[in-house]
Amino acid sequence: MAFLRREARVIERFRIIEVAEAESVTEAARRFDCSRTTVYKLIARYRESGLRALMNRPRGPQEPIPEEVVDLVVELKASAPHRATSKVQQLLEERYGIRLSRRAAPAELRKLLQVEMSRLVRRDATISLRGQRFAVPPELLGKHVWVGLLGDDIVIEHAGRTVATYSI
Repeated sequence: MAFLRREARVIERFRIIEVAEAESVTEAARRFDCSRTTVYKLIARYRESGLRALMNRPRGPQEPIPEEVVDLVVELKASAPHRATSKVQQLLEERYGIRLSRRAAPAELRKLLQVEMSRLVRRDATISLRGQRFAVPPELLGKHVWVGLLGDDIVIEHAGRTVATYSI
């Protein structure tokens, strides 16, 4: 359930940016009932770090995670990009006896694990993400696929299998 709230938050922030770019910052602020300062901050975050930057940022001091643990997390996620953060945490604890809370994870680690969203495959066998089109296999026309960011790659999955990967 937390994932759906997180996805909805990212999508709404992305829509704010789209309105600001298509019309104006003032119109985006009015339409989404936020300040123009907030709109400018969202635009700056997005331009600096892309879609991942639209997630909530951690608050308070962050404890550093040992490099070995970061490597294990990246390995677990890379071996199955569709894995949720909670599943990666569970596997870390079961396989290695490492208990890692998401709140303790540094921002760059959470970026690897948390940004995913659903997209509908269009008639031309593409999905749209931030005004760019990405091709997917034609047999997925009219179906929903999951789009995830894994490091600097966009990974598109359907039914638990990766159907396309793009470098960003």
